[in-house]
Amino acid sequence: MNKKILILLVIIIIVLICFVILNKLFAQDILYQKYRAKHERFFGEETYSEIKYKYSKQEKNVANDILKVADEAFSYIGSKSEMPDKFNALKHYCIDKELYENATKEKHTIKLVTIKIEDNNGYMWVVYSNSAFDDKGDLQCGSGNILTRWTIEKENDKWIVVDWSEAP
Repeated sequence: MNKKILILLVIIIIVLICFVILNKLFAQDILYQKYRAKHERFFGEETYSEIKYKYSKQEKNVANDILKVADEAFSYIGSKSEMPDKFNALKHYCIDKELYENATKEKHTIKLVTIKIEDNNGYMWVVYSNSAFDDKGDLQCGSGNILTRWTIEKENDKWIVVDWSEAP
């Protein structure tokens, strides 16, 4: 009887491992289908299909550096004129006190979908959510699960976001 239980446990573990592997292999395709209807029309089929690209470890390292700056930009609450230059096109995601004067706190998530680099240019797809709140915790502005494409360039040995595009 113990042998039967052991065999059953081994089978369950093998099935779980297969599930994890298949999930990893098809995660990009699942994401592709999730956003397809709205975004394929906006970006065009060729550009939208970029999200299926499986990035390398080196590209992932570049993405992590860019995401650190993006995290700072999403966290920024202040005057548009005082936004740090290092944000470049990521200034779009800062919370501008001139527009949302009561905003004092923010919450955001940024998840990498893919990144592709060719020479000193490339693109990055991310999904983000962000919200700004006042002192009482009342929502001032926000967006949820937004798929966006960032155009990136290497400038002075540093990767920066130079443009962004997302469906309205």
